[in-house]
This record gives sequence, C-alpha cells and structure tokens, in this order.
Amino acid sequence: MPFLVSGCVRVGATDHESEKETTLFFFYAGEFIMPLPHFSQAASFDIFVEFLAAAEVLDFESKHNKVLFKIFPEMLTISKKLHTIQYSAFMAHLEKRNILKGEQHYLELITAHPELLGFCRLEYLASFLGLEANSLSHIRSRLLKR
Repeated sequence: MPFLVSGCVRVGATDHESEKETTLFFFYAGEFIMPLPHFSQAASFDIFVEFLAAAEVLDFESKHNKVLFKIFPEMLTISKKLHTIQYSAFMAHLEKRNILKGEQHYLELITAHPELLGFCRLEYLASFLGLEANSLSHIRSRLLKR
C-alpha cells in the first residue's frame, strides 16, 4: 500500500463518450494511497491517477504482501481500517456535494487542504465539488471581495 509522503494525488474518471473528466477524490501528503475501486468492464468511463505536485511515495513490491501479513498479523486489521476510512471519506464527500452549498463546501475543502490552492487547477476543484468551473470562479471572486 503506497504512502504519500509529500504532494497530492488526484483520482478521476474520463467518460468514454464525452471525454469529460470528473475528479473523484484526492489523496494528500500523510495518507495511504488506497487501491482504486474496481469497476465493471462494462463501465463507460476510465479511472486515472494524476500527481498534482512533485510527490514522494513510499511503497514496496506487492510480492512482499504475503510476508508482511505473515510477520504482522495485525496488518489485515490495519488494512481493513484504512479501507473503511477511505470509503467513509468518499461517502462524506458525496454527502457534502448533495447537502452543502457550493461556497460552503469549497470553504471546508480549502480550510482542510489549503495546499490545493497552490497546485490544483480550478476545473479539478470545481469537478470535485460538483460545480462548473465558472460557478467556482464566481464563488472565489465573491469570497475575495469580502
């Protein structure tokens, strides 16, 4: 399981028909990069991973997994907890997209992860928040005027 020491990783999907990209989630420095969800081959989109800034990742070859789990039996519990954390974070994000207004969701995101402002394109943030880029641009300019 790779560990992101520094940088930021964007996980997205590209629709086969429209070729439109959607940002699904981000991994931040200090987090494990969990395996991507497995989707049916019939899915109409491709999943991709993009490093948004210079990143340092710690990992080991997957062939060592069996040994790691044998030496450290608690790795199974840790792995399950990490997957639960990732799933919970993704579900919380979806809930916020559906409940919070765009401005409130944006403010929460940049308060929690201000580093995104330095290296994440506006379109990526907008997509992640469920907004159009021009809507997020209006929100940002309105906030700057305050």
